[in-house]
Amino acid sequence: MVDKHQANKRWWNASSKDWKERRESEWRECIRNPSLGFPRGSFRLINQFIKDFEDKNVCVLGSGDNFSSFVLASLGSKVTSVDISQEQLKTASERAKELNLEITFIQGDATKCSFLDDNAFDFVCSTNGFYIWISDLSALFTEVFRILKPDGYFMSYDIHPFLRPWKETNKIGILEMDKPYFSDNPIISYYHRLTGDFSYSEEKNIEINREEIDEVYEHHWTLSDLLNPMLDSGLRLLKILEETAERDFYDEATIQDKTEEIDLLKWEVNPKAGLPSWLTFIAEKQVLK
Repeated sequence: MVDKHQANKRWWNASSKDWKERRESEWRECIRNPSLGFPRGSFRLINQFIKDFEDKNVCVLGSGDNFSSFVLASLGSKVTSVDISQEQLKTASERAKELNLEITFIQGDATKCSFLDDNAFDFVCSTNGFYIWISDLSALFTEVFRILKPDGYFMSYDIHPFLRPWKETNKIGILEMDKPYFSDNPIISYYHRLTGDFSYSEEKNIEINREEIDEVYEHHWTLSDLLNPMLDSGLRLLKILEETAERDFYDEATIQDKTEEIDLLKWEVNPKAGLPSWLTFIAEKQVLK
């Protein structure tokens, strides 16, 4: 049986250099602009429940580019950053050093956090693009509940599940479905082991050395897929925030026939802009006394 998380780890290690270059211009600004780590109102939502992060013990699961870790550390939190990719953590560690931020980096699987103590954190969060790599949400939220202190908070922000079914090659003004919202998981893609390049289709794999090809597994969860395991873990849902996109670069590269300057944030032009792009929710570990 394939270990999907280990397969995804290999892809992240292979593609980490590309991701490092993609956002090279932004990471230094995290300590001055919290919205880079917590976009579209998610930071304001946190502040409704945690007014001051000074000396708070916080954990970022699936920390990725670690922008949220940089934000929290700059606010005085004691940050533990957990990611499955050692290459992603290597980049983050180098950047944290340049920013003069103290962050504990741990390579590990967020669904198997035996390396983290029970009741250890005041705040736990996950970052954008996290859930598609997770094959067992029940295991994940069980760990979140375990490592949170009583009355601690968990916050998640991610791409809204409503955006997942659409084709990434839409023409202007046309919205086409690529798959049902209620689709089977996982979705398997193929990439080159050395570069992380997704340009190798299954058919092309036949033409090249198969030892150079690996699989990556994405899980396109529905809203109920996300929330029900969280509630089953014992966490109490406090608030949900849905927001539209604030920048159009997510759609810019997918438009095939863009020949003039258009505003992709207008739903009249780009129907996807009429759907929620971001989903943020915050929950609490309540312990009966």
